[in-house]
Amino acid sequence: MAFTTGQKLQDGKYTIDRLLNEGRFGISYLAHDKQNQRVVIKTFRDDTWQHLSTNERGKENNRLLREGGELGQFDHPHIVKFHRPFLEQGQACLVMEYIDGQDLASIAVQKLPVNIALEYIRQIGSALQEIHLKRKVHRDVKPGNIMLRAGKPEVVLIDFGLASVINETITMNENTREKGFTAPELYDPHEKAQPYSDVYSLGATLYALLSGQAPPSVQERSRIGKSKLPALPSTVDKGIYEAIAEPWN
Repeated sequence: MAFTTGQKLQDGKYTIDRLLNEGRFGISYLAHDKQNQRVVIKTFRDDTWQHLSTNERGKENNRLLREGGELGQFDHPHIVKFHRPFLEQGQACLVMEYIDGQDLASIAVQKLPVNIALEYIRQIGSALQEIHLKRKVHRDVKPGNIMLRAGKPEVVLIDFGLASVINETITMNENTREKGFTAPELYDPHEKAQPYSDVYSLGATLYALLSGQAPPSVQERSRIGKSKLPALPSTVDKGIYEAIAEPWN
């Protein structure tokens, strides 16, 4: 169900401003509420929704509404804040704070200094620790889902909810994997994402921030064997392990 600019949702509580982006499962819109506060509204992509049967739609709606309510309990500086989810024309919608800034995918093409990259990874590591303590998995950690707040050395993990909900009905296939950032176990349709899946993606994200490019995918690495990766700064080796391990120590 695509929304249009100016469309009113939830009896006029929110007004759609424009399309923001489309992900593997969902589509996101910039909107504003009656107090003119900007928010992001995310729902299922049309092709995702059409893939589901009537029974599956009801099940996924209920699960997403429940997940949205639970995600609203997070109060962490590096996790996007969630507002109360709602149903619109029979389809569940998540509501999140709008973060003014840039995602790390657009910044990392320049390669980040080691100390800055490690600080961002530490911040997201602490966010993942909070998520995992609540027995949840983000499932889609990557530079494009990490926002750097405008004017602040602070990153925020965004864009989860749909990926953590759709884990049985829709499996990870060639079109739904983020090459280079998806953990090996998620190439098996019988496996579910676990906390260590997020840790793998966090490590891949760090590599991308330092090298300016995504690491090879699991399949590419399997085909190539022991292929050489672009060299990273020699001072980073110890810092990588410390940055990833520190939140869990």
